[in-house]
Amino acid sequence: MVTSIGTGRVGVNGRTRFFQALPEILRWRRNEAALFRSLNGLHAAVVRLGIRSICGAGSRPCRALAAAPAETRHRVELAPEVYRLVFHESKRSPDEIREALERFCAVENYLADRSTIEPRQTAGWSALGDVCIGRAAAGESGMTASGRSVRRTVAPVLRRTVIDGYSPFHATVFGELPTATLAPAGFREALSRLSTALGLIESTCEPAIAMLDACLKVAVPVRTPPREKMSVSCSTLPGMAGLGNLDSGRWDTETVADALVHEAVHALVSKVSLVDTLFSRDLNGCRVHAVSPWTGRRLPLLTFVHATFVWFGLWQFWKRTAPRNARAAALAERARKGFDEESPLRSIPSNGIECLAPDVLAALRAMTREAGSA
Repeated sequence: MVTSIGTGRVGVNGRTRFFQALPEILRWRRNEAALFRSLNGLHAAVVRLGIRSICGAGSRPCRALAAAPAETRHRVELAPEVYRLVFHESKRSPDEIREALERFCAVENYLADRSTIEPRQTAGWSALGDVCIGRAAAGESGMTASGRSVRRTVAPVLRRTVIDGYSPFHATVFGELPTATLAPAGFREALSRLSTALGLIESTCEPAIAMLDACLKVAVPVRTPPREKMSVSCSTLPGMAGLGNLDSGRWDTETVADALVHEAVHALVSKVSLVDTLFSRDLNGCRVHAVSPWTGRRLPLLTFVHATFVWFGLWQFWKRTAPRNARAAALAERARKGFDEESPLRSIPSNGIECLAPDVLAALRAMTREAGSA
């Protein structure tokens, strides 16, 4: 039972132990679909209260969400771009955020045949960036909405992940890095590689594909001129992963699968952070940095803790096929090697260790001990 919700975190029966349980989840021993549904329900509750706080309980976005079918509500509440608007868009006024949310709700209800809105001259986009009403987007063909003569563009969906190459949200996950949309041929190649990689994940580990289905809402293939190959996600957009230059020869099937699992685990940790706390002292924790034993980069403690969970999950994922797949064996060893000599714990300065919540520190110790001794 949810007992309190505030400042982006939910208390369940006064206390949660998700971080303590996370290493076991990331060993991929069983399908945790029910747990992921619960996390998504709590994620949606946090966003719903955030929308109510910004817009007002009787506002049009709140009324539209309340009247929408459950699937439509969850599309809005779990959309990465909506989370960014509600919790991280400090540059916009409340009125601008309210207007953006109202547009999302209007388009989503229109798609669900629950609204009579007429599309504007400029396109209206769905919350997940998978449907555009009013005009065709680059690289996509126009379609008619159910029973209405309205142009409608539909982005591809692989399993439960929208592949968004053209919506106005696609660049937000890359921050300041310059990006460009892929040409249609490049987008088709990216789509093919994503489909093949998802097939590999599904055949390798059913618990991992269940996690990805629940946590990775949108994958964004784009052109990133400064970098030939990269993937990225961020805590301001839980559930969205960006992949740069996915149509290039630098991405083999295992590399794409590795990036998808990597970013999906980031999304999972972000969801857990909504209902459990990483730090016993938040403000101090945000100022501490640690050097990653996997990449050598100096990271904020929040990012470093995320990364430790991610690399543990990748090691557990790839070691399943390592004995019969040389590429998987290399990826497994790359993930495992960062735990040698207790590197994750040794990398965190003492004031950072003091900032970590006890359950998080216990999880880091358990993962470091297990991987470091393998």
